[in-house]
Amino acid sequence: MQPEKTIARFQAKYHIDENGCWIWTGSKYQSGYGQFWDGERYTLAHLFSLRISDITVPEGRRTLNTCGHRDCVNPEHWFVPAPKRGARGPITEYDDYDGWIEKRLTA
Repeated sequence: MQPEKTIARFQAKYHIDENGCWIWTGSKYQSGYGQFWDGERYTLAHLFSLRISDITVPEGRRTLNTCGHRDCVNPEHWFVPAPKRGARGPITEYDDYDGWIEKRLTA
């Protein structure tokens, strides 16, 4: 678990919008995802949010969000999709991260 001071510093860096998104107001990577210094290294802000919410992301797996906002750090808006089947498996909506988000927002 992270020290309370680090968690308080994290919580001071977002605001909650009308859709329940926790919009990151701290520094961001060029990609638009939040970045946060956790006391040891810079990490993606939404991954830190998941970590302090006791949600584990298996190593090598990526996360997707349900709201389509890269700067959202609400752990309830992020999930780990099921892995693809087989070595080359069927193409799924999860194969293209950005395309999946655009597909969700325009569907």
